Amino acid sequence: MFAKEYVRLGVGTTAAKTAGYAENSAYNEANRLLKNDDVLAEIDRIRAKAERADTVSRAYIVAGLQEIAENGQTERVLSELSAHPRKFPIFTVTEAVNPECAN
Repeated sequence: MFAKEYVRLGVGTTAAKTAGYAENSAYNEANRLLKNDDVLAEIDRIRAKAERADTVSRAYIVAGLQEIAENGQTERVLSELSAHPRKFPIFTVTEAVNPECAN
């Protein structure tokens, strides 16, 4: 539980508290756990799994955008993005057309 919370939160003391360690011992427990090879291996495993999932998601999105462009659906998609900006908050119209413009 600590390893999962540490990956999610990035702060040892907070992760220890969230994982159920007492407030007054969370700092010491986090330091102890972050020196444990098994815990470090679990943190690495969780991070690697998250990175693979992120890569798959990005690849899926890029493939979808390429398919939209190749099938001449760009105007329809841009119209949808423009009409519903709250529905698609992570993209600007420019990013949807040219991902190299994203920050």
